[in-house]
Amino acid sequence: MTRRRKNRKQQPASLWVSARMVLTVGFVAVTAIVYLALCGRCENLGRDIKEIEAERERVRVEMRTEQFKWSRLTSPRRFREILATHDLDMTWPDDRYVVRLEADRIRPFEQELSQTVRMVQARNGVRHD
Repeated sequence: MTRRRKNRKQQPASLWVSARMVLTVGFVAVTAIVYLALCGRCENLGRDIKEIEAERERVRVEMRTEQFKWSRLTSPRRFREILATHDLDMTWPDDRYVVRLEADRIRPFEQELSQTVRMVQARNGVRHD
C-alpha cells in the first residue's frame, strides 16, 4: 500500500490565520477611530478654552473701564462740578439735625426687624435662608 501525501498547495487557507488577521485589523481600526475621536475632542476643548479666555479678558477690560468711570463719577471733584452745574449750595447739617445711633440700641431693633421679615416671608411662602 502506498501512502498518499496531501498536496498542501491545494488545501484551503487556514481559518486560524484569517481570524487572527481580522482581529488584528479590527483592533487597529478601532484604535485609530478612538484616537481620531479623542484628537478631535481635544481640539474642540482647546478652541472652547481659547474662546472662554478671550471672553474673560474682554470682561476684565470692561470691568476695569467701568470701575474707572465709577471712580471718576464718585470723586469729590465731580460732586462739586455737579453741584455747581445744578446751582446747589450744600452744607453740613447742624448738630441738632443729626441723629446719632449707638450699636447697643440698634441690635434689638435689628432682631425685631429680622423676626418680622421672617414672619412675613413665611406668610407669603417666600423663604431665603
